[in-house]
Amino acid sequence: MPGDRPAGTPDSEENRSPGGAPGVLVGIDGSASSTSAVRWAAREAMLRKLPLQIVHVMKWPSGPIWSEVLATPDIAADLTRNGEAVLRAAHQVAEEVIGGAVEIRVDDVVAADSIVGVLVDCSRSARMVVVGRRGMGAVSRWLLGSVTSALIRHARSPVVVVHDEDAESLPAAGTAPVVVGLDGSPASENALAFAFDEASWRAAPLVVVHAWGDADGEPLPGSQWERLRVLAEERVAERLAGWGEQYPDVLVHRDVVLDRPAHHLLQQSRTAQLTVVGSRGRGGFKGLLLGSVGKSVVEGAQTPVVVVPPDGSRGPENRMERNRS
Repeated sequence: MPGDRPAGTPDSEENRSPGGAPGVLVGIDGSASSTSAVRWAAREAMLRKLPLQIVHVMKWPSGPIWSEVLATPDIAADLTRNGEAVLRAAHQVAEEVIGGAVEIRVDDVVAADSIVGVLVDCSRSARMVVVGRRGMGAVSRWLLGSVTSALIRHARSPVVVVHDEDAESLPAAGTAPVVVGLDGSPASENALAFAFDEASWRAAPLVVVHAWGDADGEPLPGSQWERLRVLAEERVAERLAGWGEQYPDVLVHRDVVLDRPAHHLLQQSRTAQLTVVGSRGRGGFKGLLLGSVGKSVVEGAQTPVVVVPPDGSRGPENRMERNRS
């Protein structure tokens, strides 16, 4: 088990499997929520046959007084031992899920600037970054403050926020759908690609949601709504063209509705095993993860939420071209 590491991030080349495939990275803090994140990440790594990397990031207090305190060998050693204990516990949880199916790596990183900065750097060489819904101490701000918002905005790979304290209560893989929000923006197109790939790996149906509406807006007459619905159905069908050839095993359901996007996604998430959204959108999904609508989806969904960036994200593999041996 490694001790504390110099300020910085794990070596990016070590984040990859021998064949060069990026791994699944999970950030932990020792909380119950991060334990659920480890379980989810371990299952994802085993499903995709990718290495799992567990990263514990410590941001030691700064300032003249703390510099003197941390210079005390006993205190510094206690902090280091605490980090090692958190990693050992997470490694044990991952081994219970994975066994020896895929490689597990652990890293204890001392952040020079910020926790989110380390995770963003790690995301450059990861298939995805997984975090828990709630943390403890400074990490408790991950879902409610600047750290999570910054991670979602700046990560170069999809960010998975695991919500349920008890991962066993989530819908069983293969029986519940993967849900994705689609509005035609670059971010939602990348989200669609990720969602198809996940549905294929999980042998799950895919529900493509296209919703727009405003509770404060003027209600549409039935005839106008019907014309808009037909037009929206056609546009969604255009966006989905070609995906069936790449993923013939994925059963797709189109869900075109006049409703507030966050409200409808939250409804769909109740029976889903995974909800996928883009980090930025337009139309009904405008500002999806930058304001109150985005917080409603990320914090309120009854399933893990995957936030896919508009660019720089890890492209999904074509299932027909994979070597899954």
